[in-house]
Amino acid sequence: MTYLLISIFILTVVLYFVRKTSDLNICPICVATVFTWSLAFIAAAFELLDISPVLISLLMAISLGATIQKYGSKLGLFWKTSAVLVGFPAVYLVSQGDFLKAVLFGFALVVFTILSFVFSKEKNINDKFEECC
Repeated sequence: MTYLLISIFILTVVLYFVRKTSDLNICPICVATVFTWSLAFIAAAFELLDISPVLISLLMAISLGATIQKYGSKLGLFWKTSAVLVGFPAVYLVSQGDFLKAVLFGFALVVFTILSFVFSKEKNINDKFEECC
């Protein structure tokens, strides 16, 4: 757990300064968290490191909740419902160490997201991270 927290902290600080000195419009803590759990997921799935799947799933749940909060109003009830009903099992499967099934649920979430973008009434969906951080 310590390595994951250190990773998130260091990446957040680095990305904060990257954001301040460039035109990148990113949320440093969000990107740091997703990057950390993504690498931990890959490392655990391929047994490169001994990382608790529960810790990875907790970080994924944080990202899922933040994503639903941020984009739910733009993508609508169908997407929010899909994100919960498909994202929750994906996170649970990671906590159980079943990475392949988790990837399949993650892929389904991507499909629902694409469908929601395509059929969204709001055609100009702009991401504004100023509201985030």
